[in-house]
Amino acid sequence: MGDRDEDVGVDFTGHFMKCSDSKQHKKKQRNSDALAVTKQLPARKHAKGKQHPELVSKRDTKGQKRKTEAANLQGGGDRTKKRKADGAHDEECDGRPPALAKQRVDKEFWSFEVDYNDHFETSKEAVQDIEPILHVLSKKLKKSPSKLAIYDPFFCKGGIRRHYEQLGFNNFIHRNRDFYQDVDSGNLPPYDILVTNPPYSADHKERILEFCLRSGKPWALLLPNYVATKAYFSELLDTSCTAPSQRPFFLTPRVRYSYDHPEGTGHTESPFFSIWYIGLGEHTEAAYGTCKARLDSAATAGAAAAAGAGAKRHGGTSGGGGGGGGGGSWNVSLARTVDTLRSVGAVPTARRLNPKQRARLKQHKAQS
Repeated sequence: MGDRDEDVGVDFTGHFMKCSDSKQHKKKQRNSDALAVTKQLPARKHAKGKQHPELVSKRDTKGQKRKTEAANLQGGGDRTKKRKADGAHDEECDGRPPALAKQRVDKEFWSFEVDYNDHFETSKEAVQDIEPILHVLSKKLKKSPSKLAIYDPFFCKGGIRRHYEQLGFNNFIHRNRDFYQDVDSGNLPPYDILVTNPPYSADHKERILEFCLRSGKPWALLLPNYVATKAYFSELLDTSCTAPSQRPFFLTPRVRYSYDHPEGTGHTESPFFSIWYIGLGEHTEAAYGTCKARLDSAATAGAAAAAGAGAKRHGGTSGGGGGGGGGGSWNVSLARTVDTLRSVGAVPTARRLNPKQRARLKQHKAQS
């Protein structure tokens, strides 16, 4: 036992030390604390007088961020904020090849900002499905179909004009102009009904819906079916104080619409199911009743014809055909409310996957 046994302690950092060295350790700790206080002196001096450079930098960064966010707002008042680019655009345009999503149209042709995935022409079938609605409105307004002023504010390449003219709607207003700028400047043309397949990216759907609901004029929008289930849809109906009798009804095609890109690229089959959202102001309820009666009558006639054909095939016994309510050549169904859409399965009821989840699902399907 030559050397003196010394107890072993633990300092504040968790390191083992001998008690005999504790005085030296405490001295080093005091020096360390003093050094830390010395380093803080410049910041304390700046706090009493001038701003510290780091604080100024942080403040400027926050100010610039607020300016950027303000600049991103489209319009004012009740207009909705731009949706985040890392999910909003992908939500509506999923299903298109990634390579196409990166392409851009010839922007020199348009006088406003455009997106490649927004430029898909409305099909002839979609225009034909809305034709009976336009005829009903013409009668309500006591105008001939050729005089009915139909305004489509979102210009692609103008190809949709021929679809309307082939159906006898010659007063079709469709111009290569910035719709939102015309709204702000009060430069909209006089029209009887706004009918359009709007851009689906960013916040276009919310903005055109809000405009239509607040305009007090008839309108028809071709939008994805899931829009009817979105919170912003019901909120816009409430905030615009739309009377129950003037709330839009829904026209659902039996066959999914296809879309053509003016550059001849992309998939013609849409990655989502589009339906017509129709609000005709004071004529909404009457127009819905007229169109519903037409469909019901056609369905009854179809069921009777099918039953007669079945009876003839089976020697006089009923074949129980059932026409299915197709409405003859008008191959659509109508719904007065969102709840009706849900009950017939015309809108998605499951929670929609986010963009990353959909991308992984597509990748998994491609690999399998």
